[in-house]
Amino acid sequence: MCCGPAIQPGLIGNWRMTLVEGGIAGRVINVPADSAVILTFSSDSTYRVQHGFSVGESGTFHVTDTPVFSIPQPVIVFSSGIVPLGIQPQVYRISRDTLFLGEDFDDGFQSVYLKIN
Repeated sequence: MCCGPAIQPGLIGNWRMTLVEGGIAGRVINVPADSAVILTFSSDSTYRVQHGFSVGESGTFHVTDTPVFSIPQPVIVFSSGIVPLGIQPQVYRISRDTLFLGEDFDDGFQSVYLKIN
């Protein structure tokens, strides 16, 4: 039996990116609905990113609570990275139907996703 945090049941499914924010300038980039970026998490620990009608990144993921910058938080580690956030572990939080996925430092970027089914 594996040790460590379980995947939150609410994480599994399809998520549409709505916003990217952050960086040293505090930029906010709204993602138009007709430029859909869909992030899908499956219960077999695989993920894929779909950009419109084409599949982008895909691979496996795992969840850990290993401290990032000495602060224990739930983190998703992607095997192949994820645009626009890259390959480093991503801190995540789910609030109702919204997934916040981002870098764990002050000037880092965060992507915001809405659950779709």
